[in-house]
Amino acid sequence: MAETFNSEELERFQQLVEQAEQASRDDPSNYRRRVTVLAVLGHAVLVGTAAALVAVLGLYVWSVYSETALLDVLFSKAAIFPIAILVFVLARALWARVEPPQGYRVSRGAAPALYKEIDALTTKLATPRIHEVRISTDLNAAIVQTPRLGALGWNYNTLVLGIQLLMALTPSQARAVLAHELGHLSSNHGGSNRWLYKARDNWRRVMDAYAGDQSWGGGWMRQFFEWYAPYFGAYSFVLARSFEYEADAVAAEITSKETTAMALVSCELKGSVVEEQFWKPLWALADQESGPVADAYSRLAVFLRDYRPQRAELLARISSATETDTGLTDSHPALRDRLAALGAPPEIPKPMRRTAAEVWLERRYHRLLEKMDEAWAEQEQVEWQERYIEVQAARERLDRLAEMEIDALLPEALWERAQLTERFSAELQEDPLSLYYAYYRRCPSDPQGELALGRLLLARDDPRGVIFIRHAAEHEGLVLEASRLAMEYFERVGNELERRNWARRAQQQQEIEQAAERERASVRVTDAFEPAQLSGEQVREVRARLRNMDEVDRLYLARKRLNHHPERPLFVVAYESKLRTPKLEQRLVALLDLPGQSYVIKMGGKQDRVAEKVKRAGERLR
Repeated sequence: MAETFNSEELERFQQLVEQAEQASRDDPSNYRRRVTVLAVLGHAVLVGTAAALVAVLGLYVWSVYSETALLDVLFSKAAIFPIAILVFVLARALWARVEPPQGYRVSRGAAPALYKEIDALTTKLATPRIHEVRISTDLNAAIVQTPRLGALGWNYNTLVLGIQLLMALTPSQARAVLAHELGHLSSNHGGSNRWLYKARDNWRRVMDAYAGDQSWGGGWMRQFFEWYAPYFGAYSFVLARSFEYEADAVAAEITSKETTAMALVSCELKGSVVEEQFWKPLWALADQESGPVADAYSRLAVFLRDYRPQRAELLARISSATETDTGLTDSHPALRDRLAALGAPPEIPKPMRRTAAEVWLERRYHRLLEKMDEAWAEQEQVEWQERYIEVQAARERLDRLAEMEIDALLPEALWERAQLTERFSAELQEDPLSLYYAYYRRCPSDPQGELALGRLLLARDDPRGVIFIRHAAEHEGLVLEASRLAMEYFERVGNELERRNWARRAQQQQEIEQAAERERASVRVTDAFEPAQLSGEQVREVRARLRNMDEVDRLYLARKRLNHHPERPLFVVAYESKLRTPKLEQRLVALLDLPGQSYVIKMGGKQDRVAEKVKRAGERLR
């Protein structure tokens, strides 16, 4: 699972995580103590908030029945309004509503085998009681703690099990997954870790509750929340990863390290298999049928139960899965790191006799599938029909293009015909390769044409495709796709040296992309700015759109000077407004509709020095 951030938060988060990683390596005990102190600070603020709330309410009640002069002043008409706002804000902080998890509720009577597993594990691991079990449609599992008293706790614990997870694993493998989730809450395995684990989730909930709050009181409270919660979340991120290793160890203790490893590998492999070999072909039916299938999850159950891949395919998938590194924003370590921590090598999953879904859900299983089938068909009806209509229009367009001689087609029409022919190649006699060759002869400098030729040739294991792929990879925007195609080809033909060369090239390009993302994550006074470089027509259109936006007094537009991908501009908008209009900056971005990423700052605010540089370098549009 990856943490999500907007572009402004990403750079700061990465810096804090890197600091935490270094601190953890230098002195693990001291790092853990510092995280604990941070967690205590946060809880102290929450408890202090609760105490202040009780005190304010108590004083107010007392003042109603008291003749004390001081209290008359404190609770005069002039003072009661801000006190009421404070009480409201504090109450919101402490009793922020948390939406309960979604899914189909399964009672103890409907699935006794499942509850027997849960009871045995909660007893053995000394975890809090599981109050409710819900079955979701995901390939995942989680324990969701919904606080009945907001930040003060008293959690209602819901175990959410994905039906795809239960259909993809054997009962013993699913037991390992369940033990992992319960291991996070186990009193027998690191009580302090359990408290810190809950503290991270607690602050995430508080911040989610305050997202978008623009009230005076909310802004006052958010000054602390917006400093503390991201800082604590980032600095404790390294510890959060260690929770996953510890939970894996709990699962291995309950089952075995081999079973736990097999569960991890099965989840990783079957997640990609289900997407590629089930959902993608299922949605391809929308090309032919006007309405969605009525039994999607029932079909998926059969697919997973009968999945018998070739050994070579499994080995390739395992190799690919174990090559993935743990990303900087991934709270869950990569498969390779988790297997290494367990001391268990990746093994090929064995065929399943009975799935965990069949054993644990018993008679309830097929009824759940029926409900999911009905819900999926209803939910996907509109998107399915839109795809069907789009495909029929594309076929009609291809029929018209196919009636014309190739030499009579303009390059754009020839490219469109080649793409449509490739898309519907299973239904047609025409080979799209000949059309791409015709386009390449017409437009030899177009890297997209070279990439298409390379893709088709390599798919046929024709080594001539490598030449086109190399040429396409000279264009920075196509390096990653070209590298992927080359790596897949050289892996198939057994050329490990070339595969590694392309892998290094992909890694280098990925680092460039990450640097480009960091470069766009913020705007600082040390940055250089230049004119926006819009055409005269574009400037006139922007000014026309701004004409009726009375909230903005002045507006200047420039672009940040970038080292990476300057062809993908980052526009910087500096505006002046005397009004406090909610979501004005979001509205400006949507209204301007600039051909690139936009960053909006207010003149006279915290980034006024940046705004002045934008004003000098850019152009006034209002």
